[in-house]
Amino acid sequence: MTQKPGLVQIAYDKILHDILAFALKPGDLISDYQLSKDIGMSRTPVREAIRKLMYDSLVVIDNGKTVVADISEEDIRDITELRSALERQAIEILITRRPLSAESIAQMRQLNVDLEQAIRTRDFRLNFDIEDRFHGLIVKSCGNQRIIEAYQQYHLLIVRARWLSLFYPDYEPTLKEHEAIVDALEKKSREDALAAMDKHMFSSYKHFSRVFTDPEIRAAARFVALLK
Repeated sequence: MTQKPGLVQIAYDKILHDILAFALKPGDLISDYQLSKDIGMSRTPVREAIRKLMYDSLVVIDNGKTVVADISEEDIRDITELRSALERQAIEILITRRPLSAESIAQMRQLNVDLEQAIRTRDFRLNFDIEDRFHGLIVKSCGNQRIIEAYQQYHLLIVRARWLSLFYPDYEPTLKEHEAIVDALEKKSREDALAAMDKHMFSSYKHFSRVFTDPEIRAAARFVALLK
């Protein structure tokens, strides 16, 4: 009998949340038996959820064991470079072929207002969700399905990297960087838009990677012993 998709999604969402929030740390064993007990369902949907997380590159087989994938400074660099390449190309298309509508520009500005509120209230989950929507709007608006698919495929790795900033929660520069991106897109200035995106991506890389390079922040990371 085919397993109900709803149960697989429930299991997937639960395990995904724990990985992204580092409740399940890099290198932790992923036991379908234990997870099925924790979630309160049979092992079949849990196993399917784990297979989906393996496709997402968040769970791997290491020495015959199913574990949470490691994350390293090199991973952060690679993810940031991929993200930058995709979003820069999306901007090229938005400037040359598919300029953003006034409605989309207004939506991006409102997202930045919402982000400021989330930063003020230290609502990290909402903060990251808004950041996702801001950048997702840039990518989706370009209309290139290959770029969109590539971005979606690696999206969860980007989200996972973003959670590292909990150990260095300084988000104020993001607001100005977002504003510069929107201003340039509204003016249809290719040079300014690409420069603003490059600055934002470089800032993001430094922000995420400080957990690996700053001794005080590294000491604060509760999973520090598992970081490479």
